[in-house]
Amino acid sequence: MQDSTHSLGSVYKTMTITANQSITLNFTLKNGQTGAYRIENNGSVVQSEDNISGD
Repeated sequence: MQDSTHSLGSVYKTMTITANQSITLNFTLKNGQTGAYRIENNGSVVQSEDNISGD
């Protein structure tokens, strides 16, 4: 997760998933800033977004 207080270079959350699950990420974005997230499974990226805006 990347926003005003988090970096994609640091793990935001580690969890074991054994069934379908919904996760909510709350981003803190300054004016004009975009956020990003990346979901990995055993080192492989399974989903990502790098242009999340506060609009």
